[in-house]
Order: sequence, then structure tokens, then C-alpha cells
Amino acid sequence: MIIDLLGGTYEHRFKEWNSQRTINWYPKITDQLEKNKTQMALMPRPGLREFCDLSGQSIRGLFTARTLTQTRLFAVTGTSLYEIKYDGSATLIGALTGMSTGSRSKVYMAVNNNSELMIQDNLAGYVFDMTTNTLTKITDVDYPNGTSLDYADGYFIVSDGEGRVSFSELGSGQTWPGNNFFTPTYKPDGVRAIIASREEIYCFGDETIEVYINDGDTPFIRQTRTSIYNGLTAKDSLASFQGGVFFLGKSKNGGSDVFLMGPDYSLSPISTPAIAQILNEQTNEDAEGFLRSTTDGHIFYHLHLPSVHTTLVYDATTKLWHERLSTRPFPDADGSYPQDIYRARNYAEFKGLNLYGDWWSGKIFIEDSSVTTDDGYVRILERISPIFHNELKNISVYGLEFDISSGRGNTTGQGSIPIMTVSYSKDGGNTFESEDWLELGSLGNYDYRVKTNSLGTARNWIIKFTVSDPIDIAITQAVINGTFGTY
Repeated sequence: MIIDLLGGTYEHRFKEWNSQRTINWYPKITDQLEKNKTQMALMPRPGLREFCDLSGQSIRGLFTARTLTQTRLFAVTGTSLYEIKYDGSATLIGALTGMSTGSRSKVYMAVNNNSELMIQDNLAGYVFDMTTNTLTKITDVDYPNGTSLDYADGYFIVSDGEGRVSFSELGSGQTWPGNNFFTPTYKPDGVRAIIASREEIYCFGDETIEVYINDGDTPFIRQTRTSIYNGLTAKDSLASFQGGVFFLGKSKNGGSDVFLMGPDYSLSPISTPAIAQILNEQTNEDAEGFLRSTTDGHIFYHLHLPSVHTTLVYDATTKLWHERLSTRPFPDADGSYPQDIYRARNYAEFKGLNLYGDWWSGKIFIEDSSVTTDDGYVRILERISPIFHNELKNISVYGLEFDISSGRGNTTGQGSIPIMTVSYSKDGGNTFESEDWLELGSLGNYDYRVKTNSLGTARNWIIKFTVSDPIDIAITQAVINGTFGTY
């Protein structure tokens, strides 16, 4: 019998109900026209290899500045601004001495139609003139140190941390007239963050969302009948694409969810109850999010949860969640190297390159499907299945066989004889039996059969399988040889 082994991450507090997790694989659903072997498969995410190293503690900002005449990539680590070239070389532009020295605080960047790159955090703002290549601190007394930054219609726009939204002089990041601001008025709710999308400015507060536009006469004015009674949990979780805006938010009734705000101002929670439970284990106000479109047609919203030590990823194509983890590149006190949030903190596409800034260092990574590690640390693939049961009847399992992409071992070293460890739980995922080591076939042995025998008898079965060798492997299905018993 074929069992429903594949899926996403939906672990419940009561594991006996649902203990599913998918880590560093992502579920891919077939299009019927393609006539693939199975309806769903688990595909491994690409690895991360070093593109350049800026020798900092974290990449606080990564941004591709596109103008009519230039496309340039910039990064901030610590209080230093760098330009990154296509060959991976880096040039130090200058020091952002007025900014925070904290490696975890995010830096925001935007570019205007006069080739001015603005860089800011909550303490200071700078403008880099991409024509003259000069970096200048913003000294206008009316410039507000902002909690978010974007650009629209000729203006740099910031949320100022005091509940207002301020905007620059038209075409100039150095000039901030004192009367260039607006305060959302539908509810007494200060703005925490803004994002520009589809010629509109979305203003996110603690309890409401208001939409503003440039009507050609009064920049900016509230778009009527668009306000929403939901607030923002994490100001750095905002990410927009053509289908709307993703964010970690909350309702007035309490509790956080991931929402998608559509082009028609509709608001849809996309986090399932199991995902919402993970989100509400901590306050997660420090969560960060970004979007990434892939070459195989997926749109991934990554939500980093540092307090929970995981990165949740929503696939807007399949509507399924999975997790991405990386080995932390420094040990705990006991000498172990634990799994933690995905090292790709932020993302920028630059002249066809998919680049990511590191959480734990000043490195910038390039995504590479031929690499099976994150900066040399093995990318561990793991799947914990749904509960396999039959109306509380005993199920005797004589054999378990996986349908996988075998024969993809390495030529030498770790992974030359690749192994998948398989264990199973008979008590709803609370405990697992000892692991079986299953060989996955050496390089070129594409018809290798991966199976284990004589698992035993139980009412509820959960299968866990893990690949910790540096190889790529896709899982398409699993087949059980067994019988159903009586109550």
C-alpha cells in the first residue's frame, strides 16, 4: 500500500494529532499536464556558497539599486557601506558612523529617480549619490530617524517611530521639509512601518492598516474605504510582490498570524492553526521576512523567527509551509553545532545572481543548486510524516520502501556511500524507535531500492527520515507492506 508520507510543516502541540515537519525539503505538486510519476514530491532546497566576505557580524542590509542607467548592489555590515561587484569583489564606500552598532538591527535602503541611494536605521540616515559616488549624512533638522523606508513617486518615505509618516523633498534625500508628513487618522494608531506597493503606501500600525496615495495634488492622502482592523506584529516581516503584501500581523482579538493583503485590500490569514501555534510561542516582534521567486515556478515567503530558532517558509504556489534551517557556524557551550534559523537573512537579485546576506557573519552567499551545504556546513534534510492509522486498528508493518532519486552519491568523502536514517514512532511522535541506516546507492546506481523490513505492530505510525550527508535527494513516495488487524 502507498502511504501519505509527504507534505509540509504542521507540528501541533499535541503530537498525537499531528507531528509533521519538513526541513530543508519543500513539497512540489505536479501539474496534471506534466504527467509526473506522483502528485507530490519533496525537493531539496539549494545550498549556499560564499560569494564575498565583508568580515562583519551580520549583513544588516542587502539591496540592488536600479535606475535608468545603473544597476548596482550594496550591502551594510556593522556601520560600513559596501558596493558588491558582479565578480564577488567588494569596495568599501564609507562609514555610517551615526548608525546603530548592533549587528542584529536591520538597515533599510531605497533609490530614487535622481540616482540617490538612501540608507537608514533608527538612529541616522545617509545618501549615496550614485552619479558622483559621494556618501553624505542627512543633517536636515526635520529628518526623522525612521523605523522603515521605501520610495514612491519621487519621494523617499519613512515611518518615523513617533506614529507619523514623513517624506522627503521631491527628488532629494537630503531635504526633509518640516511639513512633509501625514498622520493616519482613521484610528488613533501610530504607524510602525510602511511599504510602497502598486502606487500606494500601506501604513501599518499596532491595530490598523491604512492606505495612502499621491493623488497628484496632495502627497499623500488617505485612500477612502480601505482601512483594515488588523495590526502589525513584526515591522520587518513586510514583503511585497505582484499578488500583495505578506506580513506577520495580529487582530484586535489577540494572537499573531501570517497575512496576505491582496490588491483589492482583502486580508487573508495564510498561517494554519499549527503554524499560528508556532508563531505565538514567543512574541516574535524581531521576526524578519523576504520573498524569493524560484526558477521552478515557486514564490517563497521566508519568515525568520530568531526566538523560535527556525525559518518558516510559505509557498505561494502550493499554499504549503515548510522549514529551512542551517547549522549555526559556531558551537554552543557543550561544543555542539545546533540547527538554527536559515542563514540567508536577506535577499537581492543582481544581474541574474540570487544573493543572500548571512545572519551570522559578513558573508554574502550565492544560491547554488549544485551545492549541498550552507557555507561548508551540511544542509540536513528531514521529514516527519503524518500519522498513519486505520480507525484505531493495529497495523502490522512488514516492510517500508522509499521511492527516491537514488544513485546521487559523491565520488569521494562524506556522501560517497550516502545514508538515510529512518526511525518510526508508535506513540504519536512523542518517542521514536532506534534508527535504521539505509544506503541510498552510490553514484550512478539509479535503480537502487531503499527499504527496511519488520517494523512491528502499532495503531499509530509516524515515520521520520533524515539525510545528513551532503547530497541532493528527492522523495516521491513510500510503500508499506503490511496488514490491518482488529481493534
